[in-house]
Parts: sequence; structure tokens; C-alpha cells
Amino acid sequence: MGLEVTKALSHAGVIDVDIAVVGGGITGLTATHRLSRAHPRAGVVLLEASSRLGGKIRSHAFPDGHHFDTGPDAMLDTEAATTFCADLGLEAEVVTPGRTGSGIWSRGRVVPLPPGLVGGVPLHPIAVARSGILSPLGLMRAAGDAVLPRHKHGDVSVADLVGRRLGREVLERLVDPLVSGIYAGDTRHLSARVVTPTLYTAEERHRSLILGLRRRGPASGAAAGTKLVTLAPGGLRQLADTVAAQLDGKVDIRCEDPVKSIERDGEGRWLLHGRTATWRARGVILTVPSHCAANLLENLDADSATQLRGIEYASVAIITFAYPTAALPTLPKLPGFLVPRKAGSLVTAITVLSERWQHHHLDGAHLVRCSVGRHGDSRGLDYTDADLVAHVQQELGGFIGISGEPRQVHVARWNQGLPQYTVGHLDRVGTARRRLGEGIWLAGAAYDGMGVASCISQGRRAAEAAASKFLVPTPATAVGVAP
Repeated sequence: MGLEVTKALSHAGVIDVDIAVVGGGITGLTATHRLSRAHPRAGVVLLEASSRLGGKIRSHAFPDGHHFDTGPDAMLDTEAATTFCADLGLEAEVVTPGRTGSGIWSRGRVVPLPPGLVGGVPLHPIAVARSGILSPLGLMRAAGDAVLPRHKHGDVSVADLVGRRLGREVLERLVDPLVSGIYAGDTRHLSARVVTPTLYTAEERHRSLILGLRRRGPASGAAAGTKLVTLAPGGLRQLADTVAAQLDGKVDIRCEDPVKSIERDGEGRWLLHGRTATWRARGVILTVPSHCAANLLENLDADSATQLRGIEYASVAIITFAYPTAALPTLPKLPGFLVPRKAGSLVTAITVLSERWQHHHLDGAHLVRCSVGRHGDSRGLDYTDADLVAHVQQELGGFIGISGEPRQVHVARWNQGLPQYTVGHLDRVGTARRRLGEGIWLAGAAYDGMGVASCISQGRRAAEAAASKFLVPTPATAVGVAP
């Protein structure tokens, strides 16, 4: 089964349900699946504005039939993600990278990330010195963190925290590329409490960032939630496809049925006014982007809507090339690397997918994925697809020596695709939740963490909270349900 789900065709009046899930991305799919498994007799509806489920989990196939992800292409192996895959019967499809290792473009070359980095902060100065990423003066400035006085503050930006403690070089050459690679953001505005909570806590509790991080003890690379995984051979698309297939016939799924507004009736239930019906629900799980949620909640609570509109977004593009092997005679030493903002390029990250993942190995071709766009830098996104591809090809030649024309190329644009956790984010989300009160849950990338694994966890938590409040468990619902 694909991601297409039959759309509702006519207005059906008022329909009573127990729980309404708004948004059919991976957060909404996880929440709906959890409710369906644990409470099969409950009335649950999933409302999606577009014609397909999966949200930003999408894929494309080149003419030879090879599929690749055009949104997120991997997730962290957290407990929530691995449990969800097991729930879906996908354990055998979970794979780890064939080649590991990442680097940073630094002073005209790709430099492997030195060992001992925590959020980009170097804990082993000798390893960093050998890497050449930092200059001798940059290393000396970073060492000054050990003697600088404690700084009392509330929420601050990542750039303020790291620059103040460790200096400009650590910020620009290590922390900013890593953070921007995940959030497509600007460390001058991103919240340290949200984006780098480990660093924020280290300074808050121990004064020195480096000493505080060392006192945490060594982090195990094998710990859950530290490795990237995906599904083979279909990529993360398999995840969304499988959920949709298992929900089919068990839950009322309405695609192309956007919710226009939400309000409360006189009995305390939620009224969701959609294209085909008005849904009256005991509980609502909102998994749409924050600006969409703000529009739905405007008539219910204007202040909550204002808070949610304060969450900004970055627009990005993913360009995937299939190059003949002759175009890249010498493979990069690392399968992927990040490009810092200071480099001034359109490209922010490059991954040779055919080297990173075994299932992307192609006969006679290399599959190369490039990311373009950051918050505050939309230069490349104003180009036509043809001009964008031409610029990225030119930069690829400078970065990894690739030449000639690709066999195939695909451009995926994600307008307002990545939420920005700017300073004050926790207060904005917390205020909106308090004002909305009980019975409605905000979940998804805009609120408590980006990435597929985080969205799975948020969907599961929202479903459990809604079920705990509104649904009565029965003996039959406990069978086969993962904890």
C-alpha cells in the first residue's frame, strides 16, 4: 500500500469521536497507530490536509527504479524508534551505515571530526590540535574556559554560550556547522537550553563547559539514541507506508480533509470544522506545523496562536544526483561532511549515499545528496531548479572534485521545512500549552525536538496522555502492545 488514502468526498454533518489526530506526518501516524493498537474500540479519526500521509517522509525513484528519501533519510536508534519499528514488524529492515564517519569543511579541505566532541565542544585538546580545525590561538582561547568566571543567565543563544566560554573559532569551526547541520539554523539565535541542553547544563552546574562535560563521564557510542539507522531497501518511506497499511480499515483516515478551525462546545468537547464534516472530539492531538496550529487555534485562544506564530522556520532544498563513477575517480575519505556558514557556499552538507548506505550502492554510479539553505540564507532557494542544480554542481566540483554531468538529478524543496528553536522557545511553547489547557496536545517537530525519532516519541506520548484521560483500557487492549 502506498501513502495515498481515499479522500472524503462529501460533508457529513457532525461526527462524534473520542480522539481526533490532526496531521498525517510521522508524529500523527505514530499517535494514531498507538491509539489503534492499545484501544481498538475507540473512535479515532486522522485528518490530513494533503493527498498523502507521511509528511516530510517522502521518496523519489530514478528511471532505473532506485528509490531514495528526499526528506529525512535516517533517524536515531532511540528506544521509541526501535520499539515502533518492532511494533510494525520492521526489525529486519533496520540497517546501520555501511561506512561511518563525518567531517567538516575547514580551510579548503575535509577534516574528520576529532574524537571527544560533545555538541561540537572539544574535550580532548590533543585530538583537536592534530586535526588542524583550530589554530593554536583558537586552542589557547578554548582553554581559557577553565578559568573564566561563572555567568548567571536565563536562556541564551548557542553562539553567546559557546563564544563566551570557548571563543569564536570553536563556535564557527565546530559548534556552528554541527548545529546548523541538524537545525539549518543560526547559532546566534538558536536557544542553548533547547538545541544544546548538555552544554547549557554543564555551564549552569559546573561553571566551566569543558570541566562540566568531562564530569559527566564518557559517553558510550553504542548507547541507544546515538547511532543513525534507516530502513532498507525502501528508506524511511517504508516506515510511513507500513503504518498507513496497518491503520487501513481500522481507523477513519481522511486525506484532503483540512481542518479549518477548532473551538469548544458547551459541553467541553472540541469542535473541529473540516471540509467534509465537523468533528466533535473528547480529545485532540495537533501534530501540524506551529503556524498551521496557530491558524486553527486563533478563534479558540488568540494568545496561544500568537505564541505559536513566534516559532520561525527555515526553508531548505535537497538535491540528489546520480553521477557515473568516472565523474568521481577518487572517493572522499569520509562519506559525508558539513560546510560551515563561514564558507559562504550554497551547499551546507554533502553525503555520498552510495558510500554511506549499502542499499544505495549502484552499478556504475554514485548517489550524492546535497543540502542547501539555512535560516537567514535563502539565496539558493530563489533560483529555478536548473540554476540551483548548476550552482550546486559547481560547488561539488570544488568540494569533492566531481566533474561532468549527472545521469539523473532530483530537487526537493521544503518551504518552511525546519522549525527554529530560537531563544525563548520553551517559554513560547509552555505558554501556549498552559493557555490551551487539558484535552488538546501539541506534538511534532515544532515543539519538543526535530528528527524522525523525536517525532515518534512525541506521537507516542501524546497518544498515551490522551488515552489516559479519555479512554478506558480493556483486557484485550493490553495484548501485544509495546511499552
